Amino acid sequence: MSGSIPMLPFELYAEILEWLYNVENAEVDYRTLSICSLVCTAWRPISQRRLFRRLPWLFSGEQASQFIEIFHDNPGLGAHVRGMSLFIVPALAQSNRTSITFYQFVTLLSCCRQVQALRIMYDAPQGELTAQNLEQVRALGLQLVMLECEVMTRTVYQLCSQWPTIRYMLCGAVRNHGVPGDFPLPGERAPFALRGLVLKRSVRTSIMSWLFPTDADVELQEVDMFALRESDPLLVHARGIRALRLKTPPTPAVVSSLTGLEEYIFRYAVRTPLALPPTVRHVGFHAPGVQTSAGEREKELDCMLDIISKTPLLRLVTVHSGMDDLMMASLEDRCRERGVTLVGAAKPRLLVRAHNIDCF
Repeated sequence: MSGSIPMLPFELYAEILEWLYNVENAEVDYRTLSICSLVCTAWRPISQRRLFRRLPWLFSGEQASQFIEIFHDNPGLGAHVRGMSLFIVPALAQSNRTSITFYQFVTLLSCCRQVQALRIMYDAPQGELTAQNLEQVRALGLQLVMLECEVMTRTVYQLCSQWPTIRYMLCGAVRNHGVPGDFPLPGERAPFALRGLVLKRSVRTSIMSWLFPTDADVELQEVDMFALRESDPLLVHARGIRALRLKTPPTPAVVSSLTGLEEYIFRYAVRTPLALPPTVRHVGFHAPGVQTSAGEREKELDCMLDIISKTPLLRLVTVHSGMDDLMMASLEDRCRERGVTLVGAAKPRLLVRAHNIDCF
């Protein structure tokens, strides 16, 4: 019998190496993937495809130059990149670390034209991008799907207006650098139609109107925001919202307008009864009963049980960690009575969270 290792189909090698990339509740095992890329010629492209699928955060011009050199020396590697994270803040540049320049930003994108998810911290207080800068970005022809921005500035809005394929956005704080008044938005409306929106901070009405014009046909798979009020421009499109995650309770008028809602995540303690739309199939409770008195926990539990009982199409309840055993037992009993699946100790996740770069 030969002592050599039998050849396996490439599909099996790929499946094995995929386990190193999709490690449950852990970081990607880049070290092992790097070692596997050196084993043999058959494993090299399979490993590299996962090594370069999602680039780490690049914080300096030196880091950007290193990756640009790698992509120039190995042109095929850039085609594997689906996600990229760039920190471009010239004002914070130190003597021993230069900021990523606009030229490096464009060069990196030109090397990775298959990128679909971009995380960017672009805070340039020196002013907006020129028409020539924007033409350089537009000429790349990127098919960007997801854009995450920790700080929303005039520069960021100029950039995202060049990518009409954007469908999912995460927006952080809006910064105007001390300039009085609102900075002008590029055009009367966004050139893209969002399917998912995550707001880490409240944004001004003009931005929401730019993202969601009243005459647009909007259908959102997910909305994750601090509050949704009756005066919010987004409420005009309430019937198109499929999943909603809020940190403050909505009013009955807001809830009644969500006629197409299928998923609702409570990111606040449920202390008052709330009649969810009858279309809801999934309810998530984030850390219920945490740091509260016994009386408050009992009130919260009563409201949760009431919601489970009165939501007719409910099929799934998820509960994040923090609930004590007695509360969980009561939920289990009520869900069993209703024929609802209960998943405990699991952080509720909305649709856009699953729609990340690993789907591309």
